[in-house]
Amino acid sequence: MTRDHEPAKGAARRTSTGTGGSDAPTLPAAGPDPVHATAHAQGTVGRTAAAAPAAATPPLQPGAATRGAPTRPLVLAGMLAALTAVLAYLRIPLPFTPVPITGQTLGVMLSGLLLGPRWGFAAQLTYLLLGIAGVPVFAGGQAGLAPVMGPTGGYLLSYPLAAWLVGWLADGGSPGTRVPGFGRAFLAALAGGVVLVYAVGAPWFALHAGAAWRQVWVGAVLPFIPGDVAKAVVAAILGPRVRRALANPVR
Repeated sequence: MTRDHEPAKGAARRTSTGTGGSDAPTLPAAGPDPVHATAHAQGTVGRTAAAAPAAATPPLQPGAATRGAPTRPLVLAGMLAALTAVLAYLRIPLPFTPVPITGQTLGVMLSGLLLGPRWGFAAQLTYLLLGIAGVPVFAGGQAGLAPVMGPTGGYLLSYPLAAWLVGWLADGGSPGTRVPGFGRAFLAALAGGVVLVYAVGAPWFALHAGAAWRQVWVGAVLPFIPGDVAKAVVAAILGPRVRRALANPVR
């Protein structure tokens, strides 16, 4: 009896061992859900990409957006050239001299005070070239080479340099660094818009008229000094105020 049962038990043991042994199929190990793993990876990449520009982007330097784009000073220079042309029509002739009283030098002073030396020079050079080209922008609506080559041509030719000097003196030799006060603006307008204009215009007038220096002083300088000083006062009042309103000085 015992022998008859032993084979059965041995078979049972072999059957049990075969079921749990190495020959049985193995199920895959449990791991993370693929859907959740993909979403987690995408979220990590998204957070990394969002944080990267903040660390990699350098700070914007002041003036980088406008560097190399002189549109604003070009427009202002054109406006000051046009203003000088309008002021040229404010003309009061004098019976004892061919030199009239005009408002042009106020435009010259404002060009330097508002635009600085470089662009003030450009504004008045534009005004001068427009007149030579035939646009009626000179005193009394004149145009062409005749007014420039005539007795008063020295005054016209001095305007670009006068505007440059006004701007240079008003800025203290450092263009665009500060807005001048009334005193500095007045002295700059007086030196550039009056003294320099006379220094070029009066000798030119003397050569063309063949007059003595006393006659030139009486006929081309002395009668205009009070009006030009008044223009310098107006320019010294308006220039700094308008420049502050523009907020950013032209360089």
